[in-house]
Amino acid sequence: MRIAVSGYIGPRKTGIGVVTENILKSLLTMNTNGDDFIIFCNSDTELSLEPNEHLKIIPYFVSKNSSLGNLFWMLFIYPLRCMQIRADLSIIPNVTCLLFKSCPTIVIIHDLIEFKVPKKFSRLRMLYRRLAVPLTARRSNRIVTDSWSSKHDIVNELGIAEEKVDVIYPGVRPDNLRNAGQISAPPTAARIPLPEEYLLYLGTIDHPGKNGIALIKAYERLTPELKERLHVVYAGKPGPGFEHIEQEIQRCGIQDRVTFLGFVSEESLPQLYGNCKVFIFPSRYEGFGLPVVEAMQWGAPVITARNSSLIEAAGDAGILLDADDFDSMAAAIERICRDASYRSDLIARGRQHAARFSWDAGARQWMQLIELFRRPDSKSGHSGNLGRNQ
Repeated sequence: MRIAVSGYIGPRKTGIGVVTENILKSLLTMNTNGDDFIIFCNSDTELSLEPNEHLKIIPYFVSKNSSLGNLFWMLFIYPLRCMQIRADLSIIPNVTCLLFKSCPTIVIIHDLIEFKVPKKFSRLRMLYRRLAVPLTARRSNRIVTDSWSSKHDIVNELGIAEEKVDVIYPGVRPDNLRNAGQISAPPTAARIPLPEEYLLYLGTIDHPGKNGIALIKAYERLTPELKERLHVVYAGKPGPGFEHIEQEIQRCGIQDRVTFLGFVSEESLPQLYGNCKVFIFPSRYEGFGLPVVEAMQWGAPVITARNSSLIEAAGDAGILLDADDFDSMAAAIERICRDASYRSDLIARGRQHAARFSWDAGARQWMQLIELFRRPDSKSGHSGNLGRNQ
């Protein structure tokens, strides 16, 4: 079977790129049928997959930074390329507008954030996504999403049949788990200068969507003694509404207590997560919230918001609070920082919870899904349902 994959992951390798790479790596490892995967990606992409006898990577000369160029390529050129290579199946992991398709197509819809968080993106981008996502959902043969929360949104917001949508959780690699203690520093090139004690946020730093301002609001409510000890560290690129976070920092007069690291490499994540006092992810809506599981994986106690898929991502191993309950957030930080036994219990539960999320388990579900399209009478992919991800 010949499977075409759209490898466009955007300017930076964030959640979409991580999911794309790791699912493909696991699928190739389990590829007992000898399927051929052909990935079309930007010539300046950051995908780190290595070609082999069953994986061919074909670059196209549109920059990953060109939104319009990539949109045009996906709308018109990608379907033609799928036809040219005689693809039996197409997989599209990123948001697109599926006007045309030349073979059965599985799309990944990570979330419906454009329907849930007003002003999350620019007005033009919000309009595009509100038009493109429903059209793509309807024209696709099958939809994969990251959580049961997102499946509920896709079914109810877009009117898609339940049996067309499969939930496949992202994973963490078991070899990355650690048993106890702080994480040792990564190779020199990936080391980050960090405060001795810090609260950590990782993700696009925006407001109100990911609610990055919540860390400052909670920090302001800490006792003077704890504020003297702790810094606030943001890792990620600025997003819409970033100026509101900067203004709040200036209003509180804590510029010297806040560090913005910008985008950080994957190699730096163990150090970053593993040495923080608390990881705080107060987003108002997520398709899954992979940083929550990553933080638990690397031994960080987690405070996150009680909404959307974050309830699934955190399970019973994180502290779930209303996204705007800054008083409770501050109280939870105080307890974690002062009660060593409580902090250790959260870390242990987090590691155990994170171990449930496996790229190999996800790949096995993907193999079941691909198998539906291998049958001559199942080109629509509607002839079966995948088992519930555990």
